[in-house]
Amino acid sequence: MLELSTFISIGSLVVTMYLAFSIRRKNESEAKKNDSESSEKISAAAVALVNPLKERITDLEIYTKQLKNNQQQNITLIQDLRKRIDNLKKQNTKQQSHINEITRGVSLLQAQVKKLGHKPVYQG
Repeated sequence: MLELSTFISIGSLVVTMYLAFSIRRKNESEAKKNDSESSEKISAAAVALVNPLKERITDLEIYTKQLKNNQQQNITLIQDLRKRIDNLKKQNTKQQSHINEITRGVSLLQAQVKKLGHKPVYQG
């Protein structure tokens, strides 16, 4: 009888070990499956987050290029306007010199008319 109880104990131990090993394998399989599913979900979430950012980056790159083009156009326009201003200043200086000459001429003519004993028509 002792042998039977020993056999039963050993059998119970073997069955318990087999069940524990099976459960462990099942848990490891489920863990691997869960890890795999989690990885897929994380990858999908990352792609879902990255795609809008990529689109935004593309939009910002296009906008930056437009700004650079506008900036260059503005620089060119400012340079052209500065040239025009310089030309207008030169013209103004020439015209002011001409006006000064005419004013001196009028003064001389007025003095000459007065010297001849007449009254100038223009009294400016």
